[in-house]
Amino acid sequence: MVAANTYQTFTQQVWEAIIERSKTEEMQRMHKGTQVARMHDAVAFLSEANLTRNTHLMEFQGNVEKWPADHQQKVETFERQQNKDQQ
Repeated sequence: MVAANTYQTFTQQVWEAIIERSKTEEMQRMHKGTQVARMHDAVAFLSEANLTRNTHLMEFQGNVEKWPADHQQKVETFERQQNKDQQ
């Protein structure tokens, strides 16, 4: 978390320096627009990554929750087969 905050602060300072050193207002606007576009890209990436992670977690949770019932069913099937074979 500290690294992420440090990176975010560094990136913001770099963009501020770029904008501050731009000679014309047009260049400043262009740099500000680029900065905003990159922030939007980062948010979109993080949102998609979060959605994907949550999807995988829900799938994993479902597998964990149904494992005991599946295991029990396999045991019962095996026992029935064993009893059938013994007769």
